[in-house]
Amino acid sequence: METEYLKTYTYEAYRSMVEQLLKIGMSTGENHSADMINFTRINVSRMRRVEKTAQLNQDLIIALCHTAPQKWIVLTEGWCGDAAQSLPWIAKMANASDKIDLHILFRDKNLDTMDQFLTNGSRSIPKLIALDEQNTVLFTWGPRPQKLQEIRKKMLEQNQTKEEINKAIHTWYPKNKGQELQREFLELLNANVLV
Repeated sequence: METEYLKTYTYEAYRSMVEQLLKIGMSTGENHSADMINFTRINVSRMRRVEKTAQLNQDLIIALCHTAPQKWIVLTEGWCGDAAQSLPWIAKMANASDKIDLHILFRDKNLDTMDQFLTNGSRSIPKLIALDEQNTVLFTWGPRPQKLQEIRKKMLEQNQTKEEINKAIHTWYPKNKGQELQREFLELLNANVLV
């Protein structure tokens, strides 16, 4: 994967940009409707909560510190609720290891990259792409933990409303406390542990 041309941000720069745009009545991306601004405002609160409460488990920290060097690129936008719930965890993981180099990339400005990593044909975010030192894709993750993806799929099959689905999703995240996300990343990282 070619990444030299991509404009990426640190997690801190991403967070700052999202908050600065919100102060002037905008969100990331092209849609600055009242709904998108409201989603972004809620997501800033979600990110702050996760940043304060997220605690990585010891097995994951060990795996992060013993993995081969990786560059993690996360495609996201400030209005994305799943990103607000997952991205602070991903940033904590990257901060726990000198082997992980995290880069945030705005999806809507990088659709060529996004279109290489679709989820069931959709531009679903957040989408993490882990690259080795030769920019070979090691693994991808996203847009949400698999158990939650299955819950969402079942609710869609039952013709539940978007509001019902979003409520279930954003109730699930704080109840799960990042355990499923950490379990999935531990499995992914174990495939790249140095011997």
